[in-house]
Amino acid sequence: MLVRINSENAVKLGKKLGLIGLKRVLILEEYDPQFIAIKLLSKISDVELVSILSLANALVSYKLLSRGEDYWMEFAKYFVRNPPKDLYSLPEIMLDFMKNSNGNKLFIEKKYQRLKILRDSGFLMKLKENFNYYINDLNMLRFHLAMNMNTDANSKTIVFSIKMLYYGFRASTGVVIPLPMNIPIPIDFRIATMSYITNIIDTDHEKKSLNEIAEIIMRNYKNAQEAWNIVAHTSQIPPLHIDSIIWPLLSIARENNYNQQHTLSSSVKFFLNIWKDLDKETLLDILITMFKRL
Repeated sequence: MLVRINSENAVKLGKKLGLIGLKRVLILEEYDPQFIAIKLLSKISDVELVSILSLANALVSYKLLSRGEDYWMEFAKYFVRNPPKDLYSLPEIMLDFMKNSNGNKLFIEKKYQRLKILRDSGFLMKLKENFNYYINDLNMLRFHLAMNMNTDANSKTIVFSIKMLYYGFRASTGVVIPLPMNIPIPIDFRIATMSYITNIIDTDHEKKSLNEIAEIIMRNYKNAQEAWNIVAHTSQIPPLHIDSIIWPLLSIARENNYNQQHTLSSSVKFFLNIWKDLDKETLLDILITMFKRL
């Protein structure tokens, strides 16, 4: 098998993350560059529109030419200036945006068709009309969204779009609704890389480069999702919230060329600036477990 779950390490990691707790992770999300971008977007002052716009952009946020955080800020700045007047025109407005985007220039016709399918199926309007129902049952939203797009409900763009709709709602209202435990983490390049670095996933290709291993894990994403599900249930932190821990960790590791000592030092400094009540030694112990393969 190309990708195997290391259940023992997943449980160990889950126990360590449980020491952080969900409350601290929810605080961390306010520092997520994507959340900061959506906070800017919330100036539109329309909770449903901001949330649905965030979901729609997540569905086409792949094969980007810029860093994800830079692209989401570009998206937010554009739509604060050019908010859609109605949801029916959303695919065309998104297409116009992508044509002029610095970060989202590839496969834009295919991405436009994805949004057009969602509009033509009637689901965009259904989501707006039943927004209160869906915001209180995000797992049902995931399944209905995937069904209307004729795709896997566990695919990275589907589950990522649920997280971004949640960000849109939270940024617009200030209301925090913990995400469901049964929505898996999106296995994008970042999560795939950390799946290997944390050693909750083993592969048959240990001699390949880290980037090549991440690509293999992405192609076999269901085992990686199950490994993170074990981490989530053990820590009692839902998978989509764990995603918010991994984002800064991998960025820090990259900036330090995956050097363990420098990565650990920078990570401790970053997190203690946010979690001022967390003991330094406890945090370091958690991070050593996170960076098991560095």
